[in-house]
Amino acid sequence: MPGKEEPIQLKGERSLLPAALSLSLITGKKFTLEVDGESGLKRHDLGCLAAVTELFGAQAGGAEEGSRRVSFFPGANPTERLQAICELKVSGSVVTALEVILPVLLHANRQTEIVLEGVTHSHYGTHIDFFVGTVLPVLRQMGVAVELNVERPGFSRETPGRVILRLTPTEKLIPLNLGERGEVLDVTARALVSQQPVFLAASALQVIGRRLKLLPEKVQTGVAKKGAGEGCALAIAVQSEHLSEVFAANCLSNQSLEAVAEKLSDQALYYLSAKVPAGENLARQLLLPLAVARGGSFVTLRPLNTTKDTARIIANFLQIKTTFTPGKGKAWSVFVSRKKIRK
Repeated sequence: MPGKEEPIQLKGERSLLPAALSLSLITGKKFTLEVDGESGLKRHDLGCLAAVTELFGAQAGGAEEGSRRVSFFPGANPTERLQAICELKVSGSVVTALEVILPVLLHANRQTEIVLEGVTHSHYGTHIDFFVGTVLPVLRQMGVAVELNVERPGFSRETPGRVILRLTPTEKLIPLNLGERGEVLDVTARALVSQQPVFLAASALQVIGRRLKLLPEKVQTGVAKKGAGEGCALAIAVQSEHLSEVFAANCLSNQSLEAVAEKLSDQALYYLSAKVPAGENLARQLLLPLAVARGGSFVTLRPLNTTKDTARIIANFLQIKTTFTPGKGKAWSVFVSRKKIRK
């Protein structure tokens, strides 16, 4: 394998792989990840890894199902290998691949368009409705011109969807300081149904509407075009003055749609009662762009372990310090800043 320098040694859950891949491509530093747990890497992890190595011309070792040790070698200047328009097939979650690709494109020297085909509505990892409705608008606040168009949904590997990412990098990211969400302007709920009875989704939306006290016009059901595979996606969007938070989930065939609706309603109600701007999932998503911007802050709920682990991974690649401080009630303050280098 290329390079003389020793790789960064990481240890943690499989969920840390996308952040490690992004940071490796951004910094040019190779790494080895020891995966916690007995199961090791899953098929969707390998799908993301294969897509990223193909797109950026990188190399990986240990990329096998069940592997508990994976190595990654980013090579030199990965963004310079990209064409203005790229097409990429992902054997797994499109969103997981986007979580790796998007931060790297912030360093590109030109506008990039990437067409990805794969599972748009995966049962694993970040939900596409949350990514489009919450993560991307926050990046726009930081000065990034980014757009993700879902041309065709896909609920399985056998029925892949298609999305188009267009991104124009900015010379300098605007550090984000998200201290409050402001007034709640609107709350809506929607379902996307594919090859499942529509009345089941309607019943689930009735649960959400009742729990969140939504008017009938605030609840919508959409039907995917033929070929998307079997599935149903539920989403609740909370639009506030300073951001939008989306709570979403895809329903497995053996799950009760109403049970999923109850769980999403619990999440949305807890978020609303906490009066914080950033929910638990957004908190983790914010750390990497703020690290790239060399600073920023936000208020959130009690950080998840995966959020703290992501901060630890970032510190291995960049001179960045992340602090988590409990505040009043359910609020926590998160500060991202450059480490002070002792002379």
